[in-house]
Amino acid sequence: MAVLEKRANLNLGSQDVYLNVVSGIRIAEPAIDLGIILAVSSSFKNISIPTDVVAIGEVRLNWRSTSS
Repeated sequence: MAVLEKRANLNLGSQDVYLNVVSGIRIAEPAIDLGIILAVSSSFKNISIPTDVVAIGEVRLNWRSTSS
């Protein structure tokens, strides 16, 4: 949620966010981050994610661009 607030300027402080994983499995893989970010932001903005989209990736709060 911190990444969405800082990088996407979404004001999520007044929102309740619940994440449910099928069968209650534990996820230790950081590549799930991008999928969660997309799900939360699409719900907040009320925009559907196309059904043919697959998102795998780690999201960091302290990312800095290396390009000028």
